[in-house]
Amino acid sequence: VGLDVSAFITVISESSSHYSDVVRETNNSPEIIQCFTTTGNGSHVLLALVENTHSLEKLLRKIQSWPGVMRTETQIILSSYKGINAVLIP
Repeated sequence: VGLDVSAFITVISESSSHYSDVVRETNNSPEIIQCFTTTGNGSHVLLALVENTHSLEKLLRKIQSWPGVMRTETQIILSSYKGINAVLIP
C-alpha cells in the first residue's frame, strides 16, 4: 500500500468549544484512520497512517492549523502486536 508510518497524534485544544471542529477536520482527512476523545493532556488522540515522515510532518502542520488547536504531541508507532480484531467477546 505504501503507507509505512503509523502515529498517534495527541491534539491539545484551546477549549472544549473546538471539539466538534477537530472531529469535522478528522473526517475530512483520509490519513487519519481513527479519532478518539480522551481525558488527560489532550482532547483527542488520532491514529494516522501516512507514506513517510515527510508526509507525517505535512499532516502535523495541517492539524496545527485547525481552529482551536494549540499544539500536537506525536508518537510514531514502531511495532504493533495486537490489533482491534482481537476483541474479547464474553
